[in-house]
Amino acid sequence: MTADFALLLLAGILCAAGVYLLLERAIIKILLGIMIMSNGVNLLILAAGGPPGTRRSAAGAGATTPPTRIPCHTP
Repeated sequence: MTADFALLLLAGILCAAGVYLLLERAIIKILLGIMIMSNGVNLLILAAGGPPGTRRSAAGAGATTPPTRIPCHTP
């Protein structure tokens, strides 16, 4: 699982700047801190997903058989 280093660095910088602004006393800076930190967390979630076009197996990396489906009971 490789993530783009620049994207992770940007997410960390945004989260750090958001926390810094959250610690200020003015309400505008607190609101800006929440907005900036939420953008950093969203970038972190996107970076954790990996590159586009790759699928993750539910059975794991070394599995040779596909995972079995759980039967759905409909009333």
